[in-house]
Amino acid sequence: MNMQFRTKTYKDKDGSQRTGQTIQLMRYSYDPVAKRGRQVMIGSFKVDEPRLPPEVEAILTTQEKEEFSEWKKARDRAVSHEKLAAVLDTLDYVMTRSCMALDVGAGQIKDPERIWALLDGLERSMQRAGHERPPRPRGRPVYSTIYDLDSMAPEEAAAIAGTDPDSYKISEGERAGRIAALPDFTPKG
Repeated sequence: MNMQFRTKTYKDKDGSQRTGQTIQLMRYSYDPVAKRGRQVMIGSFKVDEPRLPPEVEAILTTQEKEEFSEWKKARDRAVSHEKLAAVLDTLDYVMTRSCMALDVGAGQIKDPERIWALLDGLERSMQRAGHERPPRPRGRPVYSTIYDLDSMAPEEAAAIAGTDPDSYKISEGERAGRIAALPDFTPKG
């Protein structure tokens, strides 16, 4: 490889070293007279630019242009991978808040069929990633909530529901009534 891509760094107000937005193109070549390698900065460009500046592109050799295109593809893949990983960090929060919003009647879903299809797709993707669905408990199904309504701030619940913050809370008797009672199988007498 004749070329190296160096990211400019800078120090912020706290004195910490940060990664900048400028990439320098460094050309390495061997100088037979000095009997050592030399590096020369060919040019620089902003990392978010889709193409090299024309004056820098005119200086590059065919091999260096190929190296740049390979580097750019690899960098774009890494950036998109980082963005998708960040989405997974918020998945639990978004799904929990969505359940809360539906339970308090904060609004309607515009396209429920699409949401069901996305949930099916999420289940398949999780299985492909090695996250198998946990086995369901035996017996009658108990539909428990996946979150605690008390974890929602009263002001937030009032803003979402537009009602009294205590109106969304379920009493213990109502909660027990939602769970189906099992028949008594103990022998009589």
